[in-house]
Amino acid sequence: MERSDSLLKFVSVVVLAALVIYISASVIRSRADPFQTVEATAFELSENMESEGYAVRSESTLSASGNVAVIVSDGEKVSSGQAVAFRYNGSQAMERAQQIQDIRNRIEQLSAAQSGKTSQELAQETVFDLSRAVSSGDLSELYSLAMNADTYIISGTDITQEDQAAQIESLEEELQSLIGQSSSDTEQVLAPFAGTFTSGVDGFESVSPEALEGVGPAELRSMFASPADVSADTIGKMISGITWYYAAIVDESASVWLSTGDTVRLDFSKTYSASLQMTVESVSDAEDGECVVVFSCGDYMQSVASLRELTATIVFESLQGIRVPKEAVHLDEDGDSFVYILEGLQAAMVYVDVIAEDGDYYMVEETGDGLRVGDQIITRANDLYDGAVVVD
Repeated sequence: MERSDSLLKFVSVVVLAALVIYISASVIRSRADPFQTVEATAFELSENMESEGYAVRSESTLSASGNVAVIVSDGEKVSSGQAVAFRYNGSQAMERAQQIQDIRNRIEQLSAAQSGKTSQELAQETVFDLSRAVSSGDLSELYSLAMNADTYIISGTDITQEDQAAQIESLEEELQSLIGQSSSDTEQVLAPFAGTFTSGVDGFESVSPEALEGVGPAELRSMFASPADVSADTIGKMISGITWYYAAIVDESASVWLSTGDTVRLDFSKTYSASLQMTVESVSDAEDGECVVVFSCGDYMQSVASLRELTATIVFESLQGIRVPKEAVHLDEDGDSFVYILEGLQAAMVYVDVIAEDGDYYMVEETGDGLRVGDQIITRANDLYDGAVVVD
């Protein structure tokens, strides 16, 4: 037992001695060579607030009974009277519709081959188109893309044949014949007005932008508490106009930062990966520490057409500059701030304008003739002055 205790004490003394030697050597090295730099990097500080809310648009549902196939993409802009779907009366009509689609896809393939592209190029385009469709969630063209994949990739069919023009002519004749036959058992579902189509229906289509006028937090929550019943015949909805609204419930302190007509950045990172510039339409009176702010936007309708509940970060104020450690900032006799940067082997004095601070760092303004992103800022060195040689 005594032998084990002695060994433990010996090991402890050795470890302690090693630590002392290491610390002492570090101190000596630091005093002998204190030179240190850090790269100037871009930095952003912002005043912001989280919000929960709802997307509101002028919406009207579309209905069609029976066997219906939507023929436009989700979020697609359509004109008044344009066909958005076909309604088929019977299985024969549906089979004919599939034949029509197959022929159109085949004509498209042959036309692509006539453009002079090789099978390999067409295969690459198909892969890119499939990738885009999957990443965007737009599966409206999935069938034709699958056919292209089978033709160009799986089977490796060489469609660059001499009789391409003849094949296209023959297919066009067959297509017109089938379209003529479909007039008796196939009906078009037409858009009642020009706008944006989406298949996303949630029962809140009756909530219009006009309903947001003067609404408070409790009333807004009540509007979206219980959705209306959606008919089984509903195939989607049409959105009129290009402007959509975000009715956000925020802390009442937001009213200090926001006024009607202001343009503000909103980051929809949680529910919609985008940062948008939106206009403040109204700010409600406070209610139990909260208020409703209605924002409007005239872009990105295609992307938000099917969205309803949204989470956003409202950015009230944003400052951009260069991040500089506080220890690197000095004051001259007049109280002006400056830093030393490394130019070649020498220290160069550069004046900076401090615009904000964040913990152990200042944010300084980037100027063309002053500090720039990528400069090496000297944070420590012996006998530092403008023009001093700091690197051996």
